[in-house]
Amino acid sequence: MGVVTQGGLIDKNQHVLGGGRALITGAVATTIGAILGTSTTTAYAESTSGIAAGGRTDLTAIVTALLFALSSMFVPLLTVVTSAVTVPALVIVGILMMSNVQYIDWNKMELAVPAFLQSS
Repeated sequence: MGVVTQGGLIDKNQHVLGGGRALITGAVATTIGAILGTSTTTAYAESTSGIAAGGRTDLTAIVTALLFALSSMFVPLLTVVTSAVTVPALVIVGILMMSNVQYIDWNKMELAVPAFLQSS
């Protein structure tokens, strides 16, 4: 919900636009990831940083995958990168993750408890 809210993919009745396709895509990606022995593949909070940068289509994921593959040639050089470079990126992702907390109705326990447990 955090990713679709950040992407503006919720209509006025709080329904996810294209929700069925999104759920099927997530299920297929998770299954393929499990078959290949990877960790769970899913749209998660880190996806909001791509959405905030303007990426909202499949082309964004394809470009990201190609750049990731290209970066594998530079692994020895990338080991020099210290936490001074990675920490600011993680802070930005954290801010984007927290931006959707404002939409939680903390007065309704049936909404607040699962939202709180999911975030911890």
